[in-house]
Amino acid sequence: MELSFYKDKYNKNYISSFPSEWINDHEENKSGPHYCTNCFKYGSIKTFSEIIFLGYCMNCAQFKYKKKRGLGFFGFFDEHEFCEEMVPDYLKTYRNTIIYIYKESMIN
Repeated sequence: MELSFYKDKYNKNYISSFPSEWINDHEENKSGPHYCTNCFKYGSIKTFSEIIFLGYCMNCAQFKYKKKRGLGFFGFFDEHEFCEEMVPDYLKTYRNTIIYIYKESMIN
């Protein structure tokens, strides 16, 4: 399975299952890949040709959204750190693909 994505008005890539309505409050909350460097760095994955935003950093997830949009990411997407309990519902179908891409990126 490939990771499909869409672009926002700032040309940032979001995984296709990321709720588009959440993007509307990124500016107000200073969150997401355009406004928060931690979200961009820790909540994104580099595929072979694109950087795709998967979800919020731990700070934004916990303090700005009170864990209602996931627990947050810290840049590791292997089977231990990206375990079933950590994966937000909107990413569950992509979990194995994300783990595979992450492992491949560590080798290359």
